[in-house]
Amino acid sequence: MNRSSHGSSTRSASAPGASVACPPVARRAGGFFYLFIFCWALVALPGCNGCTMFDPVDEEEAKKRLEDKAEQKKPKPEFEFTNLSVLTSDDAPIKTAIKPGHWVTITQRLRANKFDFAARLESAVTDRNGQPHPLEHTPFAMRMSGPALLPKGQTKQFDTNIFIPRRSSIENNPYLLESRLLARRGSREVNRKIQPTVAMPGYQYYFIVLAREPDRYGFIKSLHSVAPPTELTLEQSIQYYRVVMPRFTRRVPVPSHPLTWTSVAYVVWDDLDPNLLSPDQQQAMLDWIHWGGQLIISGPRSLGALQRSFLTNYLPADGGNSIGLEQSAFDALNEKFSLQQKKGERELLTVPAGRPIVAIQLDKRPEAQFVDGTGGLVVERRVGRGRIVATSFSLDERSVGNWGNFDGFFNCCLLRRPARHFYTNNNGMISVRWNKHRTYFQDALFTTSLRYFSRDIGETAGLSSLRHAQREANTDTLEERRELVLAAARENRNKENRRKREEHWRLAGYRSIADSGVAGWSDFSGAANAARESLREAAGISVPKAEFVIRVLAIYIVVLVPLNWLFFRLIGRVEWAWVAAPIIAIIGGLAVVRFAQLDIGFARSRTEIGILETHGGYSRAHLTRYCALYTSLSSNYSLAFDDTTALAQPFSTDPNYTRLIHQGLTEVRFERGRDVRLTNLPVSSNSTGMVHAEQMLNLGGGIAMQKDDSGGLRLINQGEITIRDAGVVRRTAAGVLERAWVGELEPGETWKLEFEPAESPHFEQWRRSPILSRQQSTRGEISLWRMLDLAVDQLRILPEEVRLIGWTDQNFPGLTISPAASQNTVRTLILVHLRQGALPPITPDVNNIKEMIALGGRDPLTDSDFFEVPLLDTTPPAKQP
Repeated sequence: MNRSSHGSSTRSASAPGASVACPPVARRAGGFFYLFIFCWALVALPGCNGCTMFDPVDEEEAKKRLEDKAEQKKPKPEFEFTNLSVLTSDDAPIKTAIKPGHWVTITQRLRANKFDFAARLESAVTDRNGQPHPLEHTPFAMRMSGPALLPKGQTKQFDTNIFIPRRSSIENNPYLLESRLLARRGSREVNRKIQPTVAMPGYQYYFIVLAREPDRYGFIKSLHSVAPPTELTLEQSIQYYRVVMPRFTRRVPVPSHPLTWTSVAYVVWDDLDPNLLSPDQQQAMLDWIHWGGQLIISGPRSLGALQRSFLTNYLPADGGNSIGLEQSAFDALNEKFSLQQKKGERELLTVPAGRPIVAIQLDKRPEAQFVDGTGGLVVERRVGRGRIVATSFSLDERSVGNWGNFDGFFNCCLLRRPARHFYTNNNGMISVRWNKHRTYFQDALFTTSLRYFSRDIGETAGLSSLRHAQREANTDTLEERRELVLAAARENRNKENRRKREEHWRLAGYRSIADSGVAGWSDFSGAANAARESLREAAGISVPKAEFVIRVLAIYIVVLVPLNWLFFRLIGRVEWAWVAAPIIAIIGGLAVVRFAQLDIGFARSRTEIGILETHGGYSRAHLTRYCALYTSLSSNYSLAFDDTTALAQPFSTDPNYTRLIHQGLTEVRFERGRDVRLTNLPVSSNSTGMVHAEQMLNLGGGIAMQKDDSGGLRLINQGEITIRDAGVVRRTAAGVLERAWVGELEPGETWKLEFEPAESPHFEQWRRSPILSRQQSTRGEISLWRMLDLAVDQLRILPEEVRLIGWTDQNFPGLTISPAASQNTVRTLILVHLRQGALPPITPDVNNIKEMIALGGRDPLTDSDFFEVPLLDTTPPAKQP
């Protein structure tokens, strides 16, 4: 049976077409077999790495982990340092572009890996030999110092405010930034970093783009408004602005110190959260705007957030509803800035059909005005001397950026600079100049509108004439000296007349320096020179007058003889009068010393001339101090400032001082910690040392001019300063000079202004003032007449401008000088710009560079070539179209 069954099964299996049921286990085994064959074939397919290889991404991550582990095992150095860079820099290769004559903020990241470390960070500007650059016309050099606390394992960023000295005309040493980390105890040097720099020309300033997507503004770098087609040499070309477009997520790379913003001319703001700026950065930006900085707001993505920010009280408009701008919205803009070409065609700003430009409705505020020729798409507002301008459309809009006349609109409307004239120079190259101010084309006066009176004001003709005569006169003959003075006065009068013909809100009596431009620290401005001369007359010890000596002697004799005898006679002890006599003599001597403010055989005095400049309604002021320190015994002085915005350095006592090559330098230190200090300032015996200090001072309230209920004007002193001999001067829109006398204005006081026409801005009361009158100026007393002449005569009073001038004898708190002086005399000129003059009408460019290129270098307004016209001698003739 088994055999038959077996045979039956064999036959059935071998029979063709036979069907036999397969057991379940066999079916499962066959399924696994086929699955194995399929997977093996899949792995063996050509071009496939199969499952036997790592995924490339996983392999890279694994490799990176291994490297990280190896790096962790590798012993780390005790300290890690990054290179020095200027705070206002971006990802560009050059991060240390500095401006001579200015304070700048440099930054560096430090890290201690193995332990907490208390250190001191020192910085200096050195030459190639590692020696600090000397301060201009002084025997001093300066190092900056501050604490650096490094917790273990934490990277910390340190910002240092450092001064970049100007080089003399014979110096050719480079600027190197040096940073040293020193142990707090023992001053052991832990690390030293030396970073090369690039010195910016005097006319060049920073142009900062603060945007959520800064790369969208890269086109600004190629605009002729930024880099004009004017060649200085074959190797160097003009670049008005160094455009920086920083990327950041938290900390905005702009200075927190208001006086290190002086190398910044413009800021573009687009879709940036204003809360990213620290309170100090916000305050510094407001100070910068009030003294002439210009803020350009790309409206659609910015105005809404700024309405709830630190800028809310200064915006030119509020952001309304979102709108779409069709072609007709740009008709006024095209009419104003799309220049007429020779063939009668214009390159217009065009909007693609059916694709309106996204914009925002501008709800203009009363203090602002729409820019003429923009059809209500651009609005501006004066803020102090500065300006905030906002656009309804985005500046990075493609249709706007592709507009052939966008560069002209950018120059004249957004930057508020004069019209330009493109021409061909003698070298056959297309160049450009200001249409009516061509001699200022490489002048910082037209690159930035930032101005500080104490730093930038020029000299009056009278002061410069007198100084010229004193230099040139080789005789004491009065007639010859008078002739020299008159000749110099005539020369300066001619210069003044030429300058008056070029009146402009950017000029107005200010002047620029070739190396540092404007707004830089200056010991040789008109104000600095006036202060130096006044301090020379007044500094020293005031010897008691004869009346004082006679009065004190009479009191002493009366006390010593009759009163002494009478007192002891009444108590019946006349003999005791002889014992009391020497005691009375000692007490009398001490009293004389006290009343005369003199130490026996040792005396010090401090004489200070200051300038307090502020703007109408603003609660902060720029305070400049010129301080003369006299001592009868050699001393090392230290000046401590409570205000962290204070800056200080030695003040040149001799503008003609030249240091010999072998002569050494005395290093002073500017230290920042809980306070600000200038230390190690030596003053020889029986001589006078001078210090120049500046800070932003909180007044406690602004000094403002407002309209009263009757339509008149009133002056309100909301600050904490008493202003003496105050006078208000203004010029009407028609050009009529008017003035109103105020006299003494106490804190909190309101004064009604009554203006009357005048031929001169000087008041008769000033001529009778012992402080402001030059006739009553005597040696040993401080006189501010030189400063007054600068504020009234040299600083032009433009149409619609209103200005208050006065003085105060208040000793502003926050400055401690060691060793202390027994005599302190302080006089400060007060200059309040109650209202700035009106901005001139915007004038478009004369011609377009694109058409110049198309016409082969010929001016489209004339049919003449300019190859024969000198660059600076004559202006090419231009026919009006």
